[in-house]
Amino acid sequence: MRKRVALAATALGRLQIPSWPVEAFIAASILVGAIHAIRPLFPGREAGVAGVFGLGHGMAFSFVLAEMHLSTGQLVTSLLGFNLGIELVQLLLVCLALPSLLVLARLRVQPALRLTGAVLTGIAALG
Repeated sequence: MRKRVALAATALGRLQIPSWPVEAFIAASILVGAIHAIRPLFPGREAGVAGVFGLGHGMAFSFVLAEMHLSTGQLVTSLLGFNLGIELVQLLLVCLALPSLLVLARLRVQPALRLTGAVLTGIAALG
């Protein structure tokens, strides 16, 4: 929900923020997520932290739409289509990945895989 609010506010021109701090925030949020996968930083508060991170991600997505200089009607239609597309792709990815993740969670190699994935994600975020 927060991602959608930030996406709409920024794309409709109600919120003017330079793109570089938002892009840095996204990289930092990915790095924090990678660290959290290794050692929980905020146990039990993941939903709230994900909501805050969603605000930054929503703003970044909206910059693309705002740069297209669409009319208000076109922008609203594009915003709805873009948001719906993002949500459907996320749902598809969860449905595709969840069975494999449930199987991997039962294997003894799971901690090493989680650590490797977190380290690679952290390196990518730093880049």
